[in-house]
Amino acid sequence: MTSEVLIMTPSAVTIAADSVVAINGNKTYECVNKLFMLSKNPPMGIMIYNNANFMAIPFETLIKDFRKQIIDDGTVNTVDDFRNKFEEYLEKEPKKNNFPILSLQDKIKIFTEHMANEVNNLDENTIEKWLLDNGNLDVFDKYKDIIFIDDDSLINFNNCLNSIIPEFLDSDKIDEFHDVLKNIFVQVMVLENYTGVAIVGFETDKLFPSCTLFKIRYIYDDKFIFDDIKNDEVGGKKGVIFAPLAQTDVIELFLTSLDTITEKQLKMYFNNVLDGYNDRLKGLIKSEESISKKDAEKIISILDKVQNKHPNFDEHFDKFISDLKLHNKNPILNFIMFLPKDELSNLAESLINITSLKRKVQDGLETVGGDVDVAVITKGDGFIWTKRKHYFKPELNPHYFDNKV
Repeated sequence: MTSEVLIMTPSAVTIAADSVVAINGNKTYECVNKLFMLSKNPPMGIMIYNNANFMAIPFETLIKDFRKQIIDDGTVNTVDDFRNKFEEYLEKEPKKNNFPILSLQDKIKIFTEHMANEVNNLDENTIEKWLLDNGNLDVFDKYKDIIFIDDDSLINFNNCLNSIIPEFLDSDKIDEFHDVLKNIFVQVMVLENYTGVAIVGFETDKLFPSCTLFKIRYIYDDKFIFDDIKNDEVGGKKGVIFAPLAQTDVIELFLTSLDTITEKQLKMYFNNVLDGYNDRLKGLIKSEESISKKDAEKIISILDKVQNKHPNFDEHFDKFISDLKLHNKNPILNFIMFLPKDELSNLAESLINITSLKRKVQDGLETVGGDVDVAVITKGDGFIWTKRKHYFKPELNPHYFDNKV
């Protein structure tokens, strides 16, 4: 994994990224470049996170090759232009090389073998819980036509799923079991296999910075999609855009005083309290000797009406949390908008370092760490590195810096 941050103000963009890469979930190296200059004119930068490869080719190689191809291209002026050109590049360039790819059948085989092992650990007592725990996914229908381009491939997929249905499963649960497996397949084999990308900078005809954030999802063979595309820009009521990427909990805590994990725990706690509150209240009413049975039934009926009339606790709680975060975040953003460029750079680097520090003292892999790369982009000065790591000694390689970006 990684930790990255993007800060956009009217005068400058600051981007920062750590250097850790995790290998097979059990080893890390502090060696990866995730932040790159993309263009001098217009001034643009790009960051990547999550999967560092595309069809077994390092994204660092692809980005630097793509950058050479768009130099002095007068048609690339906006963040959308860069994203569209990058998509066109990925559709043709990697195919020119021999690289290992996974077919749909390969992915289905990997998935069914894995799920067969998991299902073997289930019995009649645990299957219900397994279905309940995994039944909240609802992604298959959205991606079905992208993954299964013909009826034969979908039929083959269904046949493979049939092969791992437990013998003890009730017939009325088979369809539910199928639906759960289909959604898990999309989640694990497609949605989790992505590279997050942020392209950010100053467009040719705009004075304020813009960004496009998206995910490149590898499907199979040479098939991929650009997904979850979000564009944003400074201007109007938006004086500052502050976007943590990948591992965001520590930066969210700094910015809003509440991270996502704590938010979920609070919501779960209040839901548990409310779920049991009416039942306990009804029990007290029924057990109260001073209240007649008729009056108790009437009060309980009123309680049921109140409960049915106000079922949207989640919506109210989400609004409360959203307002609380804004209350804590807005004063910080108001000051960040006026920070000088060097302080913006220091802020971005510090946020990555404190995330790295937290991972260092937590149990598990240190999935954030190493040298932090930081760059500042402005309309007038262009893309400026304020901190940049090298795997070599610069004084021994002066030729590297001749006309280099």
